[in-house]
Formats: sequence, structure tokens, C-alpha cells
Amino acid sequence: MKNEYFYEKNIDENNYSIQEEGWLGILFLVGTIFFSGLLLYGFIDGQADFSVIVAYGILIAFSGICTLHLFLWRVKVNHDVIEYRSFLGKKYYKFSDITRSVHKENGTLEIYAGDKIIFKFDENISASLFANSLSKHKNFHKKHG
Repeated sequence: MKNEYFYEKNIDENNYSIQEEGWLGILFLVGTIFFSGLLLYGFIDGQADFSVIVAYGILIAFSGICTLHLFLWRVKVNHDVIEYRSFLGKKYYKFSDITRSVHKENGTLEIYAGDKIIFKFDENISASLFANSLSKHKNFHKKHG
């Protein structure tokens, strides 16, 4: 029997994908383009000395990495198989690999295999689908600070 939430939203609780909000990635992409444009303007205008290049280089690298992370990060569930995709590549797990999950006070949900965190859901991501799948597969949630 399907959970009422999933039934109302017409979501298949055995096959779904959770990812970052698209607008957040677009915001960082705009920031990357903006800082790149400022650096380019500094070169054209002749004001790009070493400190300007380093400062804007750091801002461009930071916003670029955040952009890639936000567009790539995803947890996809297909029945018992969990595909975790991040900046560092894809990894596959099964629900039987998960030994515990920990809800932090700040809203983060950490997923463990043994003593190692294999991935986590930040407070800005709704992990209710995944939490429902965990409880369905008889994994326990623990609240910690």
C-alpha cells in the first residue's frame, strides 16, 4: 500500500530521483559568469594586477565548483539500487549496504555504510522519499546533535 503523500503526488516510491533545486545551481552559474566578466573587463581595461587576478580567480573557482556540484549531485533510487552521483563520480549502493542513518539537529540526514558516511542530504533537500524507503527496508533512523 502506498503512503498517502506519494499517492497524492503520484510519485513511484520505488523509482525516484532526489536532486538539488535547479534555481540554486543557476544562481551560482550566474555568479561564475559575472565574476568571469569582471575579470575579463579588468584585463581589457588594464586594471587586472596580480591581486585582482587572484581574488577573482578564487571567486570564479569557488562559484564554478559549487555550480558543478549543484548540477551533478543526485540520489536516484530504483527499487533496491541506489545511485549516488556527485562531483567525484557515480557510486552504487543497495539498501542492505546501509547500516544506519542519522538525522542531525540542523536538518541534515547522513547515510552510513559501516562507520563511513556514504552520502548525506543537506537541510535544503527534502529527503522524505528516501527516509520512507529506508523505513520500508527496515533501516533505523537515529536523531543526534
